[in-house]
Amino acid sequence: MIANETKMTDTVRLIINGPPTPQPRARIVKRGAFATAYDPAAKKKQIFRDAVRKQLHTEGIQFAQGTPISVHMAFYLPLAKSLSKAQKKAKLEGSAPTAKPDADNLSRFSTDCLSGIVYHDDSQIVYLSVSKAYDEEPRTEITINRYSNA
Repeated sequence: MIANETKMTDTVRLIINGPPTPQPRARIVKRGAFATAYDPAAKKKQIFRDAVRKQLHTEGIQFAQGTPISVHMAFYLPLAKSLSKAQKKAKLEGSAPTAKPDADNLSRFSTDCLSGIVYHDDSQIVYLSVSKAYDEEPRTEITINRYSNA
């Protein structure tokens, strides 16, 4: 057991305020004769990780390596400011957001950010559920549980 793994838990609940961020594609730039790939979301990932650490009040990993976990992510997307009151009301009353960002890109960003903070690696995730909805307060809500198939 690693020293910072002393606080194990069965459930972790996180709420990250602000518009959910999707995982962008890696970018490649040419510098002279060489091409270099970089992550355009590196700064956003650091902000997200800092918010998670602040909520957990610890730097320690919550789920030990090899522990199977289930993750539910709910992404609450902002409403466009140009919408009329009637359109906003319709979206808030259950209109499913079928436009971008894609649910898989939203979940990929979040699972990458949580890796090394809440769990060792996202390969520990054996069950993942993702939902998108509109809300006047954009945020990401994540619940992580020790997986049990019982």
